Amino acid sequence: MSKADKLLEECGFKLVGNSYINKNYGRVMFKNKQVHIHHYHEIDKQMIGLSFHLAIHEKIKELGWFD
Repeated sequence: MSKADKLLEECGFKLVGNSYINKNYGRVMFKNKQVHIHHYHEIDKQMIGLSFHLAIHEKIKELGWFD
């Protein structure tokens, strides 16, 4: 498990296929150098905290998209 996977798991997301899913929040996918975030309901600022943003940033680094 990568560092980004662990960070996303700490934010309540589980890897299912090619998506990270949180039953209470939504889905995150990394595809074609784009991050797709699908919210199940209104955005909760507490849910989208610094940890979530750091996890997304780490995953993008691991995918090599900053090159």
